[in-house]
Amino acid sequence: MSSITVRRLLASTLAAGVVALFAFGCNGAGEIIASDYDQSCEAASDCVPINTGPIQCCDSCPGDAAINKKDLRREQADVEAGSPDCEGQVCPLFACMEVNVGCVKNKCVIVNPG
Repeated sequence: MSSITVRRLLASTLAAGVVALFAFGCNGAGEIIASDYDQSCEAASDCVPINTGPIQCCDSCPGDAAINKKDLRREQADVEAGSPDCEGQVCPLFACMEVNVGCVKNKCVIVNPG
């Protein structure tokens, strides 16, 4: 094999690995998308914060999206079903800030404190 062929083979293998990394996330087996859940509301008390994006072993503080609390069990079941194998994983402790949810135009949202 010539050195050019080897370089091309290595470059294509590296590119495939990068695509796989971005397609499947670094550590997660599934993904949470807020619009997959009921986000309708009549009042802020109808809403709860959730994390969206790839499901990770070490979950961060909830609060980048909000859904109707009636759909929280389904979202939690999806997180459980989509979780990667985290056996032996040591996760850091997080100091989570309080997240405020609101109901704006009948849709659950994260709102700034104020």
